[in-house]
Amino acid sequence: MEIYEYTEAQKEEVLAKSRKVLKSYRQLRGRAKRLFPHIKSPSFSDMPRGGQSEPDSRLYKYLEVNSAVDNIELCVSNCDLREKLLLQRKYMDSKICQQWELARMSGYSETQYKVYMRSALFQFAEGYGLYPDS
Repeated sequence: MEIYEYTEAQKEEVLAKSRKVLKSYRQLRGRAKRLFPHIKSPSFSDMPRGGQSEPDSRLYKYLEVNSAVDNIELCVSNCDLREKLLLQRKYMDSKICQQWELARMSGYSETQYKVYMRSALFQFAEGYGLYPDS
């Protein structure tokens, strides 16, 4: 089903899902840095060790979070150039700006900025596979 075939309620649902995923990007990126596995070289001794699976589970968590970050970055990079830049400035840059600041940095009026951001969120949703529930 194409985006133009959705009802207004379905479009708003898709936009909300896109925003939720993109807002989690900074948190996921920070979590991936914290979970980075610091693997030590094995030490060999004759002492038996218990079944500690903590390093493995930590590695799996890191891979899962890193995969989510990579997937978001890939979907944003697959958007058109203007939309990609808008999404990167709003959701991926380390500096958090107000909407009017982002519009001014982009060289658009706030109304144009909202229209382009809506288009960017729809492009991201299509690439990420976000669809309305109903």
